[in-house]
Amino acid sequence: MIEYLPFILTGLGLMASIIYYTSVLRNANKTRQTQLLQNMINQMNQPELWTNFGKLIWDYEWTDYDEFMDKYGPINNPSVHGEILSVMAFFNGLGVLVATGRVDAELLGMHLGEMPVMVWEKVKSVVDGARVNNPVAYGYFEYLKEERIRAKKGLKGKAAYLNEKLYKTSMILSSLHRNPM
Repeated sequence: MIEYLPFILTGLGLMASIIYYTSVLRNANKTRQTQLLQNMINQMNQPELWTNFGKLIWDYEWTDYDEFMDKYGPINNPSVHGEILSVMAFFNGLGVLVATGRVDAELLGMHLGEMPVMVWEKVKSVVDGARVNNPVAYGYFEYLKEERIRAKKGLKGKAAYLNEKLYKTSMILSSLHRNPM
């Protein structure tokens, strides 16, 4: 029986190292996701993105792809065309990160809210026009939009719960502030 002890100890050591390595990889993956999300949030906080987003949603109007190209196409209005495409490319890039699992869709959605859906509805005719020549154009943007729609249905309970907890916490803190012990 004692002759098997080295094999048993080697096996136990191997199992322990596998468990340790797996936990290290999980933590590294969470750290990487957090860093990616923070980078996206930093990029989202850039005034240029918000300016372009605001102009796209509230200032620029078109009814179809042809009118878009006449008013805001790269030949007639290259600066506005670049502003609009930069917002679309931003959401397409976020969609890539969500689709590949590099960023958690729920965490990103808690920060983005309905922005991807709102922008998608605004630019859908532009995407449809682009897809005549490139059938997969902005596919990850569409994926992100669909994820937000799915999440909206499933996150109502969580969002309501979190809002209720935050409200209760703020009420407790304000009562403590008014009535210090």
